[in-house]
Amino acid sequence: MIEQALALRLGQKISRVIGPRQRRAAERDLALDTGNEVDRRYLARTKRCPAYLEWRLKEISDSHFFVWSQKQIGLEIRLARAADDTILWRAAHTTRRSDGGLPLSLLSLPLAAAEATMFSQDADQLPSMIDDVVRRLIVTLPDAR
Repeated sequence: MIEQALALRLGQKISRVIGPRQRRAAERDLALDTGNEVDRRYLARTKRCPAYLEWRLKEISDSHFFVWSQKQIGLEIRLARAADDTILWRAAHTTRRSDGGLPLSLLSLPLAAAEATMFSQDADQLPSMIDDVVRRLIVTLPDAR
């Protein structure tokens, strides 16, 4: 999900983006491992790509207490020149969301618990948060189109 979101958002700032599906196909066809510096440079030369993007998950958490729930995701990304690994741009951001709350009466206790539980079980939260954190990262990248 993170690679797809990055490719989509990078396409708004950079004229040509090799997405995760294209990269995996090239790795398979050329028998490369882009984690290896030599293979990464070879792929960049064959695809005429002057730079590559690396991302790292800084943190991810999902906390649920009876009346309160929180999700958090943090990413760090860097754009580097393929020829010599010089860092051209880097950014990091963490986003968090929560729901529920401190019940102030016996009547608010089930409501807070229900809100926290619904938030915790919402499968759409993670993709939405990934898109939010990627959007906030890429907005700092200068437009290179």
